Amino acid sequence: MNRLEITSSRLNWIKDRWFLLPVIFLIFLPTQVLITTFLILMSLAFLIFRYQFSNKQLATVLIIGLMIRVFFIVFDELFHIYSYKLDDYSGVANLILKNYRNNIPLNYGIPHSEGVQAYSTFVGFFYYLFENHEIIMRLVNAFLTVLMTARVYQITMQLFSDRRQALLACVLTSFYPSIILFSCLNLRDPIVLYLSYEMIYQFFKAHQHKFLTIHTIWVFLIYWIIGQIRPQNFYLFALIFFVYFFMIFLKREGHRNLKIILLILLSGILIILGIIFQDFLRFFIEYPLHTMQKRVEGGSAYLVGMKYTTVFDIFLYAPIRFIYFTFGPLIWDVRGANMLISFVEAIGIMAIFYWAVKYFLTIREQSNFNYQLFLLIFGLIGLTANAIVDSNYGTAIRHRIVYVIPFIIFASAYLVKFQQNFKRQILLFFK
Repeated sequence: MNRLEITSSRLNWIKDRWFLLPVIFLIFLPTQVLITTFLILMSLAFLIFRYQFSNKQLATVLIIGLMIRVFFIVFDELFHIYSYKLDDYSGVANLILKNYRNNIPLNYGIPHSEGVQAYSTFVGFFYYLFENHEIIMRLVNAFLTVLMTARVYQITMQLFSDRRQALLACVLTSFYPSIILFSCLNLRDPIVLYLSYEMIYQFFKAHQHKFLTIHTIWVFLIYWIIGQIRPQNFYLFALIFFVYFFMIFLKREGHRNLKIILLILLSGILIILGIIFQDFLRFFIEYPLHTMQKRVEGGSAYLVGMKYTTVFDIFLYAPIRFIYFTFGPLIWDVRGANMLISFVEAIGIMAIFYWAVKYFLTIREQSNFNYQLFLLIFGLIGLTANAIVDSNYGTAIRHRIVYVIPFIIFASAYLVKFQQNFKRQILLFFK
């Protein structure tokens, strides 16, 4: 055998085992890089196998949305371009993990609120599975918000059965700047955002089957989990569901006398419950009075001089606070580049609300209107409830994200219909 044949056989051996080269390369990479790569590849694989074969357009939006978030997270981890100072969820998660390994109560010696402890336990679970690198939770949160945008697509399809409207709602939600930013951080907001729209999706599914289905159990389970992570939402979402079913009851035709009797009985029950649980009712009513002043902090605070002295002030100031919370920062509050960027996004929110209003005034579809009513109640009550408490644009931008999305859905429906009508008129004009 000559030298050329030996060399050729070695090359063939290497070609047959080409996969050994990347494996050897991966062995020498840091564990954090390996885990990060694994999570990214698993997230991409899930999106491809779950959506690529059934809806390529949706899959493309989801994959691009994920990669934008991955790029931001990795870039920020390398160069620390974005800094934020909020609850130390990662530190609390490490304490919980330490308590678990020492076989003592998980929340022992942790002074933070129940909501912080609940989310930190969730973080600690992933730290236990992998390692306590914060980039892990940032990637998990990014993936959850991408799944949320997929639910927005499915919710819009349930409302309008129009793929173009659903895809536009998904695109606007996926590339909404604040959602991209906060979904890349180790915060409670991404998981609350995902669970909220998972709950709405399951609620619509349960509604279709008269609540005699497994989806109803999912609604209650998700609602309970949200209440653990952000306790305020436990009461807020209960109010939303109550108002929705109350309005559905009033909207039903006939049985006028029965409605009056039931309203009297309901009022009596609420009064009795108010007397029995008067301490809790007082806490619930006075919560905005005590909490609002704690939120007036930092350079992005607004309406600093506005204070609640009575419960009546909450209702009196609600409209102006709704405007600042939902459409802020307003132009006269802009200070610095970050506020200017937020102001540009606020203009986008104004446009979204304008198109949503146009939808209800001009082309509102009657099919599945109860679902539309629920989303409208969810958005308006959610924005109003947070508006009466928040007084800082940094907090407001995070908290309003969940409740702006219903109006993105309605705006998408209007824009697609408007485009269709505009094309039809152009064709008629040139005939």
